[in-house]
Amino acid sequence: MKKLNVLSSRQQSLLKIMLNNPSGLTVDRMSQLLSISRNAVNQHLNNLDKLGFITKSRLEQTRGRPSALYNLTHEGKELFQRHYAMFAFNLVELLEADLGQDKLNQYMDKLGKKLASAYVKDIPPNMDFDQKVDLVRTLMQDLGYETVNSNNDSKTTTPQIIATNCVFHDLAEKYESVCRLDHALMGNLLNTQVVQEECMLRGGTCCKFVFKN
Repeated sequence: MKKLNVLSSRQQSLLKIMLNNPSGLTVDRMSQLLSISRNAVNQHLNNLDKLGFITKSRLEQTRGRPSALYNLTHEGKELFQRHYAMFAFNLVELLEADLGQDKLNQYMDKLGKKLASAYVKDIPPNMDFDQKVDLVRTLMQDLGYETVNSNNDSKTTTPQIIATNCVFHDLAEKYESVCRLDHALMGNLLNTQVVQEECMLRGGTCCKFVFKN
């Protein structure tokens, strides 16, 4: 599997801002975000396109020349996944075959709870709930998720975590029970109910987890 660290730091930065902007970015916008020239952005994009990590679609012309939006391809998103695919697929397949769907669901819940027990000590019990959510967001990044802080948005009143990638994407496509691990992990860390309002496996542009404090 191709690794993100084989790319230059600038190319990694371009891929990351595209990951965090799933609706697409123009060359001008990427130039602004990274404080580099349009020519430099185009050179990097050409290389990333040849590698199959990005795709582009043309916008309708409004004023001046038409602009193109750039997005990550599936291969580009996979660069951010940190998983042992063969091991995970075989393990989950065996568990489902031996235990059945209901038991597999229970095991994913238990696994999420077990993972949470290793990190919950880092969350002070008297901390403000929104601050706890911020800590969990950082933890999710350490586990391989690319998360976006949307709680600073004035329109957002409910604490939430938005992930723009899924570390189990291919596995979860075949075994939906795997998604329960994320729910159990965050739910046990925050001691609250987790509601997933958007899911990339079901056509969403991200995985949005909302917490009922």
